Amino acid sequence: MCINKDEISTPSAGNTPTVRSTDQEKVRKIFRWYINQSDVKIYTTGLVEHPAWEEEFWEAPLSEILKQPYGTWPVKQEIKNKIKKFIDSHPLEDTMRHLTLGCIFGALSEAKEYLSTDDFSRMFRLALDRINFCYNPYIISKAKLLELFKCCNLQKFMTAEEWKSWEELQRQPSETETVYRGYVEAENAVVWTNNRRAVTGDSDRFGETYDSVGYKAEIHKKDIIAVIHGRCETSLIFHYKMYVLDPDKLQNIEPVYLNELCNWDYPDVDDWDYPDVDDWDEWAE
Repeated sequence: MCINKDEISTPSAGNTPTVRSTDQEKVRKIFRWYINQSDVKIYTTGLVEHPAWEEEFWEAPLSEILKQPYGTWPVKQEIKNKIKKFIDSHPLEDTMRHLTLGCIFGALSEAKEYLSTDDFSRMFRLALDRINFCYNPYIISKAKLLELFKCCNLQKFMTAEEWKSWEELQRQPSETETVYRGYVEAENAVVWTNNRRAVTGDSDRFGETYDSVGYKAEIHKKDIIAVIHGRCETSLIFHYKMYVLDPDKLQNIEPVYLNELCNWDYPDVDDWDYPDVDDWDEWAE
């Protein structure tokens, strides 16, 4: 069961101990169930796909498969067996990397009962990395996403550098942080950033224009669940921080035009989050 915590956004939330060990067989059984529930798709080119598995298989063309007795098509079961063999012979994290986005959070939600807190935290991070921390209500609801964070050891969910940033943020004297968000409704945005240039960069990457509307808001630092280090690629490449938070706890939300957040013609160099590195070419890669 999930760790009982009244608040998920307190410094102690990242120090939740592991209270159970991982039952790998039961977790694999859940993964296999997702494979059994979907039928394999066969295309005329010989391409075979499984709706729950991020991998393509090339078999005989459909014209050859159709020559087999109706209803048998052993290739379908062969593909399912290949996937199940992979699940049984590889680490759980490898299976998480292969599940499709439509299944990954459902499988993880069911498997959390049989995962240690630390293992769940690492696998939850893998799932969010798969969607690049871009919240999508068609993949997982906001309420479900925030509920899964309650089951995390946040220190295991974040990298060592991110955990350090989170601790430094909590030690700062100010009680609130100004955050920004673009191209999505503020009430549904679980991930925000403290860097206004990152908002314009991401919106450009997603096809928005600088006349589009983004959001600016305030959040109490105690309500910031996690800090994630991001990377933005526009005319320049720079790193920035993303804050995972409950949007219901945002204050003073106001719409802002993206072109007002950042003047790209005359950028203020001091506003960039340049890391302290010696080799800039290596950092840019």
